[in-house]
Formats: sequence, structure tokens, C-alpha cells
Amino acid sequence: MSHVKTARSLIVEQLGAERCAAWAGVNKNTVYQWLTRGTADEPIPVRKAFLILAGAHAAGEAIDVRALIPSLPACLDMAA
Repeated sequence: MSHVKTARSLIVEQLGAERCAAWAGVNKNTVYQWLTRGTADEPIPVRKAFLILAGAHAAGEAIDVRALIPSLPACLDMAA
């Protein structure tokens, strides 16, 4: 399963596009544009992904950060 599909599933089926949009400070259509135009490496803009992650955490949602930021583990490995 590609990370774009994983991000889509997470946002559409679990978190909800409206909540993600509110957490990221954008409208719902923007969230759907990210999911349509995003790449496997960056399904949604990283700076917005962190806002969504923070909102999801505050709402008690358990999510895998790799779904929204697939490149994060590799970046952390390079920094170590």
C-alpha cells in the first residue's frame, strides 16, 4: 500500500477531512487537493501534517506518523 493511499485512508476514513482541515487551518477542499496531488514521499505538506498530528493527538486519535510523513523515519536516520 502506498503512503498516499494510507494518508487518504487515514484522513478520509478515520480522522475526517473536516477535522483535518480545521487542525491545519485550511478548508476541506484543500485537504482533498493534497490527497489528489500529493506524492508517495509527501502526500500532504509536511508543515500541515504536523498540525494534523497535533490535532489528532489532542483529540485522542492514535495514528501512525508515517502515514502523513513517510519520509520522517529516513530523515531521522540520516540525522542520527
